[in-house]
Amino acid sequence: MSTTEFAAAQWTRATGAGVDPHEYQRVTDGLTSVADWGPAFLRTGQSYLQRAEDAGSSRSAGEYLLMAARWFHLATLAPYAEAHRAAAEADHALSRALTVLEPGARRVSGEGFTGWLRGPSNAPGTVVVVPGLDSAKEECRISQRSPCSASDRGWHMSRRTRRLKSASMLAVGRARIRS
Repeated sequence: MSTTEFAAAQWTRATGAGVDPHEYQRVTDGLTSVADWGPAFLRTGQSYLQRAEDAGSSRSAGEYLLMAARWFHLATLAPYAEAHRAAAEADHALSRALTVLEPGARRVSGEGFTGWLRGPSNAPGTVVVVPGLDSAKEECRISQRSPCSASDRGWHMSRRTRRLKSASMLAVGRARIRS
């Protein structure tokens, strides 16, 4: 697969995760081979880490850290030797971002999965949203602060049953999470 074809194949995933389409185009236009993908995306993620360090407010820093996490995650989509480093950088940047933007978020993991539990810790119930099998926690932007919230996507929570009603998502309602 050519670099152009690979970049085109990842376009919707990258832009769906919140990466600016013009910046994505700028980064991918400079690639001469798919082997250049990871290092180019790592550099872009690192530039967002620097922006976070230079930010004038904690909110701005948190948003830059979220963007860094997305770029680091996208760096893992092409096979290369440092993909494990990019995945670790994505997890670390996301952790730092959520510490600032959603202090109540908790990292959860189990056999074969890692994610973030976000929302009020005293919620009477929890809905677990399971994105597609090729997705990652850095790509799932569902939150109250997200410009594309669950209700905007046509997902509705019934107050009485606390079950997510949507034909497009798999969800488990009434799950109770205890610390």
